[in-house]
Amino acid sequence: MPDDLDAMFEEIQAKHDAEPWFKKAYWALLRLKDRSQPIRGTKWRFERAKRGYSESDVWSFDDHLARVIAGGCRHLIVTSHGYPMFPEESGAIEKAISEYAETDAQGVARWNNILDEIATGFEGYIDAGDAQSSAFKRAMELFAQHFPNLWD
Repeated sequence: MPDDLDAMFEEIQAKHDAEPWFKKAYWALLRLKDRSQPIRGTKWRFERAKRGYSESDVWSFDDHLARVIAGGCRHLIVTSHGYPMFPEESGAIEKAISEYAETDAQGVARWNNILDEIATGFEGYIDAGDAQSSAFKRAMELFAQHFPNLWD
């Protein structure tokens, strides 16, 4: 192992210069191949526009869907113009009619909490990949229960 940095760089350069031509050509072609990434990215964008998903999305489809769901729920929290009625509450419609302002604020807060819980559970899945965590299981339950209500 060289004692100083200059000697180490000279040693690396000498090894590089001693490589046969075909290895240098291989690495040059590999760098050229990496430049095709924008072309593939354009292809994937067209696939997403046509089918709604691309080849690259299905390589890790669970991760892709988790990112879409979490991002969509976070976006709904910020931009939502309404919230669903919660029929499990007895007299929810009558209460909404009689006490509109108070119920509306409570309904928005409740809906935003549900969306936040779904997003947090899916983000936890993205970070840890743990489908057995209690937060992810709860997020899946809420997602399944409120799937028809995911609108703006």
